[in-house]
Amino acid sequence: MSIQKKYNLRNKIIPVAVTVSPVAVWLVLLIAVPLLYIFIISFCSTDAEHNIVFSFSLANYAKMFDPSLLTIYANSLAISVLTTVFCILVGYPFAYIMAFSSPFKKSMMMVFLLLPFWTNSIIRL
Repeated sequence: MSIQKKYNLRNKIIPVAVTVSPVAVWLVLLIAVPLLYIFIISFCSTDAEHNIVFSFSLANYAKMFDPSLLTIYANSLAISVLTTVFCILVGYPFAYIMAFSSPFKKSMMMVFLLLPFWTNSIIRL
């Protein structure tokens, strides 16, 4: 690779790196660090007052296979499957109808679709 090509490549990479680096730092600080902390805590044990004791233990992972928790996992999975099926059965026909509607009807359908997400803001008024 010639010197000119290296120089041009560097001139293209530096502005992108400067633009992306603040976002990358925020992602690491707000997502990766807490996930790493939770991962480390998962191998710790607790004392009588439920304070975290930094000693290696697999007890938390052994508790995951408790029979009472397995029924909770099964119920959660069943609810998520039913919710997914319901959303598909309602969402696809709604999207199909919306795709072939007039612009005014599309706008009204979008307002009615987004209205439940506004309830928190509307209640505060």
